[in-house]
Amino acid sequence: MEEIKNIALEEMVQALKVGDIFRNEAIVIEISGTTLTDSPSKVFPIRLDAFSAVFVSKGELTVTMDYLPYRVTQNMVLELSEKYMLNSIRVSHDAKGYFIVLSKSLFREIFTQVFTVPKEYMAFKRFNPMQKLDTKDFQVMIEIIDRLRNNIRRVDHVFHRGMVMNEIGNFIMELIDISMKQVNLNTEGHRLGPNETFTMKFVNLIVANGRKWNEVSQYSTELCVTPVYLSRVIKSVTGKTAMEWINEARISEAKIMMRNGDISIQEISEELNFSDQSSFGKFFKKHTGMSPLEYRRSLF
Repeated sequence: MEEIKNIALEEMVQALKVGDIFRNEAIVIEISGTTLTDSPSKVFPIRLDAFSAVFVSKGELTVTMDYLPYRVTQNMVLELSEKYMLNSIRVSHDAKGYFIVLSKSLFREIFTQVFTVPKEYMAFKRFNPMQKLDTKDFQVMIEIIDRLRNNIRRVDHVFHRGMVMNEIGNFIMELIDISMKQVNLNTEGHRLGPNETFTMKFVNLIVANGRKWNEVSQYSTELCVTPVYLSRVIKSVTGKTAMEWINEARISEAKIMMRNGDISIQEISEELNFSDQSSFGKFFKKHTGMSPLEYRRSLF
């Protein structure tokens, strides 16, 4: 089957009906409890290969990324800097903040032309994506975001792209500067224990293989442990069993594929390694309350 394409950035803005978009390279979405109240079924889950950052100035957001929930509250930032699945975004009624998405090509252009970042830092952020900023640093980032939004809107400016790229460069440099200083000061507090590290390895396998692997034993073999050990550790760290993780991944993959009207439900069931379409239909309805056909009709 043809690989499912990542959602385009402009599709995301169109579906959410909020945000400032610069060509197909950058999005700045203002978060508000009154304008972004729930994850629209037509948008989430999605697979993004882009840099994203969520800033919360008031209230709270729960961002579920690669099946892991992150609770982001006042003066906090959540950075997502690798290929990932964005399962949902839920906001409190009083939430205020910003969601910034930068395309991979733009992010690489900034990095290669302006500065370099140690690989160790990027690896650290993959496992520690959330941090609390002090009030001064948070305000610096918000001011840059506001300037970026204004420059995105100045489409008639002769140097429109240059001005936008300038501000994006400022945004990335300030954020990394703040983060690296915090890492240096608080490395001990950010270290993961052995069970948490093991769980992250399991989650990475789920993200990479969730469409094909449907047995706990497939993951335990890859991780060189027994299925019983795997299930015990995952349950203790996340509160969900390994099988619940696997089932959630299959449902998310099914939802992504069903947005493509050219792929039949039969083909989806085969791609997810179900024995037949009927088995897939029963599984999907058990976990979503809707048949695959009902879900697909709700999208269009």
